[in-house]
Amino acid sequence: ASSLDKPTATFIAHDASMTQVLVDEALRMYTASDDATICVWDLKLDKRVCDRDKCLHVYQGHADGILALAKGGVLLYSGS
Repeated sequence: ASSLDKPTATFIAHDASMTQVLVDEALRMYTASDDATICVWDLKLDKRVCDRDKCLHVYQGHADGILALAKGGVLLYSGS
């Protein structure tokens, strides 16, 4: 079996299904979810399991699950 058959890290933070994943040039990962939150992760950290305490930031404020996620420059765009 190849190394691609096994996860290299597990990110645990959302209370519902993840709907979007975006990675930027600074190796920050943004995960959006049906729980109406966006979590920001630093992929440069050498962690196997990342829970919500290791998340850099949690964006809240959507009334519904997040269906779209995009980044332009320093701005993060999301839609529910």
